Amino acid sequence: MNNRKLLQTSVDNVMVTERVIVNPDGSGDFVTINEAVDAAPNKTGTDNGYYVIYVVAGIYNEYVSISKSKENLMIVGDGIGRTVI
Repeated sequence: MNNRKLLQTSVDNVMVTERVIVNPDGSGDFVTINEAVDAAPNKTGTDNGYYVIYVVAGIYNEYVSISKSKENLMIVGDGIGRTVI
């Protein structure tokens, strides 16, 4: 599994409350992006930090829908052509 440097970096003024991994082979926290989005907390304020979803390289044949209540959500993949939704 490729770990993006962004997920390992500590940046001033960017607080991350939770990091989860999506991997269709079952080795991550979730097997679909929608499952990870659904698990994100609702109505978080700016002081609560980001909920980061790391999507492992692969082709994801799913329609990702993010409701307005999912605030401070960050989705990170392995790059163009590697993580395809």
